Amino acid sequence: MAEHVLVEQADGVLTVTLNRPAKKNALTAEMYAALGAVMTRADDDAEVRCILLRATGDSFCAGNDLADFVTAGRADEASPGHGPGADREPARRLPAAGPAATAPPPRSVTAGARSGARPGPGPR
Repeated sequence: MAEHVLVEQADGVLTVTLNRPAKKNALTAEMYAALGAVMTRADDDAEVRCILLRATGDSFCAGNDLADFVTAGRADEASPGHGPGADREPARRLPAAGPAATAPPPRSVTAGARSGARPGPGPR
């Protein structure tokens, strides 16, 4: 499943890329597990200051891959306690205040910039 969730880390930024463009990056149970493992690892890594979540293809994410979840549901029925998610830890609540809440503001934030765009007075 590593090919469907790509991870790169550089300069304090952990880039996580959903890489299943043929299925509009629809999430499978294995992709959820991989994303959870990446987030846990990032939480434990002092070098990670920011997580960038992106996707390949023309869609960010279509949601759940229903065929995968139907198949997983059948496996759960056949073998209770042994299907996808049976060994997962319960979700934990993040603290109300933490590094994200107390970090200094970024030096600059750019959104929607285009190559060759000229700065102007703004919307009219």
